[in-house]
Amino acid sequence: MLALAVVNPQRSPLLPDVPAMVESLPGYERDGSFGLLAPAGTPRPILNQISKEVGRVLALPDIRERLDAMGFAPAPTTPEEFDRIVRADIATFTKIGILAGLIRAPEGAAAARSQ
Repeated sequence: MLALAVVNPQRSPLLPDVPAMVESLPGYERDGSFGLLAPAGTPRPILNQISKEVGRVLALPDIRERLDAMGFAPAPTTPEEFDRIVRADIATFTKIGILAGLIRAPEGAAAARSQ
């Protein structure tokens, strides 16, 4: 198997000779994301506490070492920022699905096909 690129914004320390996708496709802005989701209406203090605890655990040296060994680079964020990331991903992949003919554009969204 031959690695062509990594989707991280920069080269991976685990594969230093494999370019980042942005080196071949300038402007490429896709990065892998992992996160936790909660049911709609979950009280903000609960979301904030979960976020704080996840950040604390991800900062533990043994956890950090294990994740680094697997090529993960944790970047904890706020619930609001992760919400923005998820919504942007949904918009991006919906547009890709429409342009590829995999899904139909919602009514009134025909302009998405021409962009």
